[in-house]
Amino acid sequence: MDFHQTQERPRIASDEDRQDLLQVLTMRFGTLPPEVAEAVRRVTDFEAVDHLILVAANAPSLDEVLEALATPGGLPLAPHHPAPKLGGSSHG
Repeated sequence: MDFHQTQERPRIASDEDRQDLLQVLTMRFGTLPPEVAEAVRRVTDFEAVDHLILVAANAPSLDEVLEALATPGGLPLAPHHPAPKLGGSSHG
């Protein structure tokens, strides 16, 4: 057994934690689309909300925050590769 592993349960994010994230997003990027607020409300892991608050405070665009929010649990994937842009296609 690895001594660094713990049997602790993941910390659950409170409504207040998620509200903090929504406030940072609103201060940085203005009125949020309803689907963004709903996606934030579905994040239950405290570590993910904590990470997303840092992303929201530092991201140059809402798209970057949405990319982080779309990753499993809201936590970064390693190594980080930017998600492809959705929308138009480059097929000729």
